[in-house]
Amino acid sequence: MTTQYAVLPARSGRTLTAKLFTLAAPDTVAFTADTVAERTNAKGEYVCTFGEASVISGRHKLVLFYGSIAAAIGYVTFTGTDGETATETPVNAELDSASRAAILTQELIESYAADGAAPTVAQALMMILQHHQQKSVSGTTVTIRKLDKSTTASTYTLDSATDPTSITRAT
Repeated sequence: MTTQYAVLPARSGRTLTAKLFTLAAPDTVAFTADTVAERTNAKGEYVCTFGEASVISGRHKLVLFYGSIAAAIGYVTFTGTDGETATETPVNAELDSASRAAILTQELIESYAADGAAPTVAQALMMILQHHQQKSVSGTTVTIRKLDKSTTASTYTLDSATDPTSITRAT
């Protein structure tokens, strides 16, 4: 019987389970952790203990589950030594120059988040852009216009028409 460990960060205070998947068969569970415990002095880090008949070796995908939902996913490498703690092997991805250029030269789709809703990155960029280039102020109302320069994208209310100190989104 061998015992090996793997460590992966996840939201603190949860009761988790852990499964290892091989990269060759990513939908098949290769090993299930006997225990998953949050570190006492490193909250948010979970130690997974694997007790197996023979040592685990190679690179695996480690998935921490909160119930049936994946709470964290990482890649770990076991050297095949009893008692070892697997090292996390980050996935590094880099875009080639053509892909970077395609992303950076793609036109943004004009879209605005509703009042109170979290915006997408594209919506946030569009709102910032329009706030700087298509804005009018009348009394305590600030109106942000869309790219067509006439349709209202959003409105804001100033706390004073003469000496404003705060602004709140109205629509």
